[in-house]
Amino acid sequence: MFLLACRIVLLLVLLTAGKCTGSTRRAATSKADSSGTNAPDVRRCALSTAPSGDAEDRAVACAEWFVARNGYTDASPADSAELAGEFIEYAPTVAKLLASRRNTLSRHAAVVCRGAPYGPGYTVGFAAPDTREVDEGRAVTMDSTFAGLKVEHQGYRLNVALADSAHCRRRR
Repeated sequence: MFLLACRIVLLLVLLTAGKCTGSTRRAATSKADSSGTNAPDVRRCALSTAPSGDAEDRAVACAEWFVARNGYTDASPADSAELAGEFIEYAPTVAKLLASRRNTLSRHAAVVCRGAPYGPGYTVGFAAPDTREVDEGRAVTMDSTFAGLKVEHQGYRLNVALADSAHCRRRR
């Protein structure tokens, strides 16, 4: 009985996830839109390689671009029709979604780590803006091709990542 209840709750969450950001949710792969052109993949970094050519620098640039583009910083997103939705968020309108995200993350990454929770890639940690505390923040993860960008919903222990000098390094 308990498993049945869990499955029902999960089904409801999955059904609601498709509605939570209204028109902001798009498929994770490029598809033709109503005008016949290809819609961009909202979870793939559109930036060219980093000026230094370093993969970690590119991961940081991609993560900073992603959080700004999706309304997490104090900057306004360029195109609210191309926001990447998060699994756990619910907002009846794009405006309310953006209001809930606005200025929750600094524009600049605090740490970059080689490796992502689901395999090879990168994890880039951000603190809240205007804070001297670097204990906890949120992370943007991506694969090794700088695709699959996602703001992780769980708290990200920045101080633990900073202590891992074998895989992580401090930013700014």
